[in-house]
Amino acid sequence: MPVALSFTIKVWLTSIVLGTLALWSTMIIFSPAEDAPWGEMPLFLLLTIVIAALISFPTSLVFFLSTYLLKSKNVTPVLAKIAVSLIAITACFITFLLIARSDHNSVFDRGYFTLLLCYSSPIPICVWFYKLKTP
Repeated sequence: MPVALSFTIKVWLTSIVLGTLALWSTMIIFSPAEDAPWGEMPLFLLLTIVIAALISFPTSLVFFLSTYLLKSKNVTPVLAKIAVSLIAITACFITFLLIARSDHNSVFDRGYFTLLLCYSSPIPICVWFYKLKTP
């Protein structure tokens, strides 16, 4: 498996799981439901992860292409990680912008902005956590 693909999959899946945990933690803290079906929480978490993976798949392709192109160039690992972090965050922002616009809302509305923060914040953390070997 090419290094860029392996790196992309690790970052993408880890950021989806961390983003989902951040989203649900935020919802529980700021909008606690007294009669929440806690026994069904694992199912809700799994469903949220599946939906996030489906929605973010096009973004992961952009992330892969940018990682692949940067890896093939003669750039330092630090510069490559800075670039792919910024590209991935921008792609995530564009995804949420399109979703918000389809609802005739702004990405800066509270709900969309919370989603954006929960799912875009783990991306640079994962990019810097995993090793990206460059030539």
